[in-house]
Amino acid sequence: AAAEKVGAALDILNAEAGDWQIPAVVTTPIGSGQIEAATAIVEDARAVVSAARAADAALPDADLSADIRPRFEAVTSAEQMAALRAEAEVILSQAEVVGGALTSLGTLVPDWQIPAVVTTPIEERDFTAAAEVASAAQRWIVNAAEADKKLADIGALERVRPQFESAASLADLQAGADLAESWNVAAANVARWDGHAWSALGAGLDGAVRSLAAFDDGSGPRLYAGGDFTASGSTPLARIARFDGVAWQPLASGLDG
Repeated sequence: AAAEKVGAALDILNAEAGDWQIPAVVTTPIGSGQIEAATAIVEDARAVVSAARAADAALPDADLSADIRPRFEAVTSAEQMAALRAEAEVILSQAEVVGGALTSLGTLVPDWQIPAVVTTPIEERDFTAAAEVASAAQRWIVNAAEADKKLADIGALERVRPQFESAASLADLQAGADLAESWNVAAANVARWDGHAWSALGAGLDGAVRSLAAFDDGSGPRLYAGGDFTASGSTPLARIARFDGVAWQPLASGLDG
């Protein structure tokens, strides 16, 4: 039964690999009856192929499987296949980060010029660096877009476009992202200071906060806010709310003025 299971797994590997050459080290243990060893290396080989295919799907223009394929076909030991699996899975993770960031940028700012600091590491096949810069670029634009959504008058995207398009280093991207993040927090109308930085309180509030007070209603101290807001994220509010440590909650039917 175990041998049949390994044979079925090998058939699946052959189907998934397509025109890739399966190295002899994968098939030899099956022929010699080393079922445990065969099971492990077939599983690793399938993981390599799967990661390569998924990386191509996540970042199509990079053709990452072209880097992985020759190394796969040249594997001569189980240890090499296991190491290649680990590396391929890291590459997949990086491709997903970079691909997701580029998709996000293409959606939020489709007509912007993506700076070379973001695209060059991809062209140079340095996907560790590519994941870092793409993540920073995405954080910058997402926070600016979120700030605009909360408070249109802030004009965050319009303000940052020249700096974003001329960014020349990871430090430039991180600085821009930090600034946009602070705008995003400020646009939520209420924030918490921890002694080092401001951070959001839940999803924030969609209007000006006129008063804040701490009060213990018997269930523990809570922060209460009153002002010109009507929602926190998707939660309807009516000018008064209580923060429960995670999210803003309505108080009865609220206030009408």
